[in-house]
Amino acid sequence: INGKSDSLSVRAEVSVTSSDAKRTTKLLNDVIVNIFETGSIVRVSSEFGSNPGFLLESFKNVTGKIISYDNRLEVNYYITVPEGINLKISNTYGDVYLEDIGGSLTLSLSNGSLQAGNIAKATTIDLSFVNGSVKGINSGRISASYSDIKIGDSGSLDVTSRSSKVEIDSCSGVKLNSRRDRVY
Repeated sequence: INGKSDSLSVRAEVSVTSSDAKRTTKLLNDVIVNIFETGSIVRVSSEFGSNPGFLLESFKNVTGKIISYDNRLEVNYYITVPEGINLKISNTYGDVYLEDIGGSLTLSLSNGSLQAGNIAKATTIDLSFVNGSVKGINSGRISASYSDIKIGDSGSLDVTSRSSKVEIDSCSGVKLNSRRDRVY
């Protein structure tokens, strides 16, 4: 994620698999990748489906671990940003992988996994139905619902959790608001 230059690069990869070639083409054509720039802010997003059947296909992809379906749709983003940049990420039904971050991080993640290196500045992480780990956080606020999160060496943390497992290796201070959790 950390580039050595002052520029940002975004690469999006869309992959669709299905046993039916027509369905593969239809699913692929219903994915729109958007990249917008406004001043110093870059927004990357995915839009899915212009037809009602697309929602059903998306639901089938989410429930595929329980019910066997032969369709699969994935949109993967590979984003490189300058070192020290502040990041704001919102992701639903997907995974987030981050290297060390020199700036701050605001992350909202649901129904996925998180793997992150060290985060140098103030951090806000909101997790719902997430399994993940963070190598270290300088300071920050973490909210976890129905999640399993492991945090390495950290500064001061404010943790709010519900029905989650939170494991912190070491920290200089922690404020904890916990409901129905396992805290280590």
